[in-house]
Amino acid sequence: MKKQSFTQREEQFIKTVVQSQQAKIQQRLEHIPLLAPLLGAFGLVSLFYGLEKLLDRSTFAERPVEMIVFGILVLLLTGAYYKKL
Repeated sequence: MKKQSFTQREEQFIKTVVQSQQAKIQQRLEHIPLLAPLLGAFGLVSLFYGLEKLLDRSTFAERPVEMIVFGILVLLLTGAYYKKL
């Protein structure tokens, strides 16, 4: 039998712990079916609210046209990058 290195043993331990915890979390979420979507929605709204507040402090706050152009550029760049994948 091949001797596992320290990192392989750690990786196996972490996988075991994650799988056991995942089963427990899955059981709890099955009892409350709306909990996962509500938590996901809260996280998404919090993210957008935080980004909005961050943009309010930037130089784009007084320049909405530049913000729109910058947003379109970001979308075009990420779309081009996604096509390459």
